[in-house]
Amino acid sequence: MSCRFKVTAGKYKCISKPRVKQFEGLNKDIGDSLKDSRGLNLIIKPASEKGMAFLQNDYDDDNKDSEQWMYLPAMKKLKRIISETDDGAKTGSLFGSELSYEDIEKRHINDYNYEIIKEATYSKRPVWVMKSTPTPTQAKKTSYSYTKSWVDKERLLGLKVELYDRQGQLKKTLLQQRVEQVSGIWVAKQMLIINHANQRMSMMRTSKIALNIDIPEALLGTRVLNDASY
Repeated sequence: MSCRFKVTAGKYKCISKPRVKQFEGLNKDIGDSLKDSRGLNLIIKPASEKGMAFLQNDYDDDNKDSEQWMYLPAMKKLKRIISETDDGAKTGSLFGSELSYEDIEKRHINDYNYEIIKEATYSKRPVWVMKSTPTPTQAKKTSYSYTKSWVDKERLLGLKVELYDRQGQLKKTLLQQRVEQVSGIWVAKQMLIINHANQRMSMMRTSKIALNIDIPEALLGTRVLNDASY
């Protein structure tokens, strides 16, 4: 769900008719060490966008950036998502949400410098508040100058993330909510993405989830997107 918002009594509320989309997703750890992954998201509703798909490959290797593709069924076209410049940040967003292509790329630990600002309590949970600043090389690839993360000490989840633009102004806030344990793994079943720059927000809510199931790798390749039967 995406809409324009206003803040009332500390809560974010839509002031425009929300755009609602429903999609299904698959994600599989791959490779000898299972540290690489492939993910596919496919729109089911609305009917006008049914069949639109997003595919992403993530790599553990610091020298390999995430690879992303968008399939547009109306045009029967598979589009590789790349930055407009050789070393710049990617533009555009996932299915028209406030979650950008850059936001969902895999982060490599060595691409950032980290600082624990303080220990605190957030949403009744003990957290570390951490600042992540990109290295000079990574700074060329990102539209953010730094991020702040509120990391749950016990569940090791980022409950809140603030992303600051290159001028040091707060651009987005990401909130991970409805945290539950599924098959022994802590999962946030709802994410709220607040874009302070354009006063829009998106909420992504997981209705069903299954972990540790077998997924054929054939379902997670670019070839399947061009197959009319998929």
